[in-house]
Amino acid sequence: MNKRIVREQIEDITSELDSTLDSVIEHLQAMKEEYKDKYFNLFIEKEIPWDSNYQNDTVYFYLCGGRKETDSEYNKRIKIQSNLKQNKVDRKRKLYEELKKEFGE
Repeated sequence: MNKRIVREQIEDITSELDSTLDSVIEHLQAMKEEYKDKYFNLFIEKEIPWDSNYQNDTVYFYLCGGRKETDSEYNKRIKIQSNLKQNKVDRKRKLYEELKKEFGE
């Protein structure tokens, strides 16, 4: 199996966007430089809290990006997938045995 791409929220940038355009551009370029070696496809994500009920104008902005999963994340995912597959086989085997008991072979 191949390692997957993990999409992460890197940093809350809401307060940084409440400034002059020049300041915002400077800050975004600095973040791009800071995270360029660890993340790719950096983008800004807007989030409106689901519980706001449109009663306020609360909006959050996050710097997000993609990265390859680490070896430990990969191994954990493979182990979970293997366990799920084994559990499915075990459930089918148990069902087969129950049906065989009930209806014969």
